[in-house]
Amino acid sequence: MTNPPGGESENPEGNQPRPEPAARRRPKSLADLRALFDDGDTAKPSTQSPAPEIPLQPPDEMPSPRLDPSPRRRAPSPAALQSLFGESEKTAESPPPAVLPETPVEGDRRSGEEPSEKIHLTFPEGIQAYLSPDLWRKINSDSPRRGVLMNALDRLRSVLYILSTFLPNHLYQEKMRRAVPGLVSGQMVAGSLLFADVSGFTALSERLASLGPQGAEKLTSIMNEYFAAMLDILARSGGILLKFAGDATLVYFPEQENGIQAKWAVRAGQRMLQAISAFSKIETPTGVVGLRMKIGVATGEFLAASIGSASRMEYAILGPAVAQTMKAESVASVGQLVVNELTMARLGQEQGSSALAAGFSALATAGEQEL
Repeated sequence: MTNPPGGESENPEGNQPRPEPAARRRPKSLADLRALFDDGDTAKPSTQSPAPEIPLQPPDEMPSPRLDPSPRRRAPSPAALQSLFGESEKTAESPPPAVLPETPVEGDRRSGEEPSEKIHLTFPEGIQAYLSPDLWRKINSDSPRRGVLMNALDRLRSVLYILSTFLPNHLYQEKMRRAVPGLVSGQMVAGSLLFADVSGFTALSERLASLGPQGAEKLTSIMNEYFAAMLDILARSGGILLKFAGDATLVYFPEQENGIQAKWAVRAGQRMLQAISAFSKIETPTGVVGLRMKIGVATGEFLAASIGSASRMEYAILGPAVAQTMKAESVASVGQLVVNELTMARLGQEQGSSALAAGFSALATAGEQEL
């Protein structure tokens, strides 16, 4: 394995864009409908490889975490749709089941075939929130058109893509492999964590508030510029964003061979400290406001768990490494990067440092040429 200078690649995870929403396709004729919705048992087997686990390779060898979209999607058969949505229990509030005729209904003069058995398809009520009222009404009619069902599936696919952009990449893949609402799971993971805290956002928001809607727009723009700059740095070093709260960022660097991810985490932190200088003098109606940052990095193990209920889930991490990361940030001064003992051991003698609280060291400021 050969790493580029700095031990990292420009695209560590090989991140590919998430599959774009499918363009709307309309069947042209009844024969086309039959061709699209042939028996699901005769469909070609999928050649798509299974979703990868949390990447544990160095950045320049990390496989693409997203599944590449197929060049062309086959329309699902009624049996496949039934398997997708399942049959929910009928209640007084449940909408009437949609009916999918396998062949043209009786009276269709374009076909001399006798109508076959109809398949009843019931959609979970939770899906209604993601579809327009008109589309929901159509798919729950007595005999919904196949084109309407395809429109609904395309809409749900687009919603899935949008929501996936709000999740950590490895968590998205995990949920796609086991798409069970309310599924509680957890595992011990190892690696390095980075916690960056930014001061100045509160003062900035208070001063821009006097501008009303324009101030809110200006604050959003500044936060987006800051967030984009930090994401670029983290992606370059193989970091996975776990939490972002505007003035605080929590990032996970999965464990690598020989613990080299600790060096990547430290280098990412040093780059972040340099990048924050671009936000040190922000003009506001009442004067100049600057953003300042301090960072803590810790290496070790922690628990990563999905907890909650079917109506609301949360991804939580806890354990010694998490506590030490927060502690390292708390003992750091503005502009400092503080690490725990295990991280320092992974760095060796490559970094100058000074001892702080027991078990923590502040790293010497790195020059731009070193990064």
